[in-house]
Amino acid sequence: MTPTPTTGVQTKQGDSDCDGDVDSVDALKTLRHVADLSVQQEPGCTPLGEGDKGDVDCDGDVDSVDA
Repeated sequence: MTPTPTTGVQTKQGDSDCDGDVDSVDALKTLRHVADLSVQQEPGCTPLGEGDKGDVDCDGDVDSVDA
């Protein structure tokens, strides 16, 4: 069986910056997003707020609770 290639960067729930770890940097980036400040993302990483990116508690909103 040949593996099916995937597209985009796959991350863990809460990994806002797509680096493979869920840590304080992810919380900081989420809070910056909530405060409407710029958030630097790695190439290929979905921006916070697009789709469900950053919505850790699955309530349909990226807010401080998700940090």
